[in-house]
Amino acid sequence: MLDATEFALAVGEGFPPATAERVWRLLGVLRELQSRPGTSGKFTLKGGTALNVFHFPKSPRLSVDLDLMATGYPGASPGSADRRQVVKLAGEIGKGLGYGVSEEPAEAGCTLTFSYRNSLGSADRIKLDLDLLNRTTLLPTLSKDGPVLFGADDMNFPVVSEPELLGQKLTTVAYRAAPRDLFDMYIMLMAGWHRKPSARPMYLAYSFLQDHEWYRLAYPVRLEVPYRPAQLEDVLRGENPAPSLDRIRESARDALERATPPFTMATEQEQTLRRRLLEGELTAFADIAGEHDPDRRAALAKHPGLAWRLQQVAQPGGHKRSKQTSKIG
Repeated sequence: MLDATEFALAVGEGFPPATAERVWRLLGVLRELQSRPGTSGKFTLKGGTALNVFHFPKSPRLSVDLDLMATGYPGASPGSADRRQVVKLAGEIGKGLGYGVSEEPAEAGCTLTFSYRNSLGSADRIKLDLDLLNRTTLLPTLSKDGPVLFGADDMNFPVVSEPELLGQKLTTVAYRAAPRDLFDMYIMLMAGWHRKPSARPMYLAYSFLQDHEWYRLAYPVRLEVPYRPAQLEDVLRGENPAPSLDRIRESARDALERATPPFTMATEQEQTLRRRLLEGELTAFADIAGEHDPDRRAALAKHPGLAWRLQQVAQPGGHKRSKQTSKIG
């Protein structure tokens, strides 16, 4: 059984003990990934843990899973030996740390569940969501130190940059809008990430990877979703109340709808780029993403998530909306 003093600082900050332990264990998995030659530097962290534990080291909220892009495995396409090897390596790390490991494969990746008994004596688990479809980031990654709050400041891990993380999260809100996604969007907008030059292009690019028609660009502002602040109690500090849905919606309107140009609709020029992309002009994806560097433009034209999206469109009936099976952010 784990000694709870390992994450006592986080508990002292008002986080629930079981949730604090999950984050401590997630960081242990990241540390192990970075310590092995076969996995070191080959995953990029996105999602809630990247945001709340690395970008905001004081941790506005705690996360209970790892969203990892397999950026160091360019050959991990569906059905490939590389893909099977990536999943095997991640599973071996979990087993080596003493977890019970189960796999749930999908077309776009694989979810690994690491089961354990926590310091309170209860059965618990953490999850690794391996994104094996989007194996290329749209912007250069950042190398971030782990949080002092969990004694992980001696660890360094690749994470998705602020504008790209916002673009991923806005896309996730448009298609899923779980309470934790709404909270994450809110704190990013409050921090002004939407004002970063690449933020809007990242939202357009990830929205295309999710839906080639850009059907739901305005949904992060509408937020016609069920939401109760109490649903976030297990991941927030005890004294920090969750924002109301009205407050989240108003922040989204201020930041996204009232931007120039607004995040909630594409310009005619951007729609032209989208149509050119659907006609097979792959460099138009780099134009949508606002990329000018020749090497990165070439890399984006070969983006595996883009290839998958265009393949879906090319299938019979593919011009009807098809939801991407990967978890964008």
